[in-house]
Amino acid sequence: MAERIRLWVVEQAARNVKFPERGLFGRMARTYFLRINSYLELNAVRLLNIKPDHNVLEIGFGPGVGLEAAYNIVKNGKGKVFGVDYSLFMTETARKRVKKGVNENKIMLYHANVSQIPLNTDSVQRVFHTNSYYYWPNLRLAVREIYRVMQPGSIMVTTLNMNTIITAQNR
Repeated sequence: MAERIRLWVVEQAARNVKFPERGLFGRMARTYFLRINSYLELNAVRLLNIKPDHNVLEIGFGPGVGLEAAYNIVKNGKGKVFGVDYSLFMTETARKRVKKGVNENKIMLYHANVSQIPLNTDSVQRVFHTNSYYYWPNLRLAVREIYRVMQPGSIMVTTLNMNTIITAQNR
């Protein structure tokens, strides 16, 4: 019985890392993302060399740390920050974090799939994602869609935690 409970807890936790939902395990996933991904997201924003007039896209934005960092760069320019996440819970969580930017129409959040990004072709100069590509349902379609929304000469940064990948591989 204890083993069944342990397996259920592990399954719920893993499912909510992939697709966070409201509830205890969704809140645990949010806390995990804040602890593990914040450093990576802040560094992705730094590596992108974002300018105030750039349009920026974050894919799989989670609780919104990267969105907030990018917003702080573009808020006084013509640029905007766009975010795509297929978890409604994370979209709502991030919306609370970046409420000011959303109210100013400097941040646009979309509850959407990476394979169907609701942006115009050639609309962003910077793209980043952190610890998310391995959850994309179809990597080929996702890459094609990201390429579609990127302007020629754009930059994309992918950050990931190798320890997380090694741990997942060893399970």
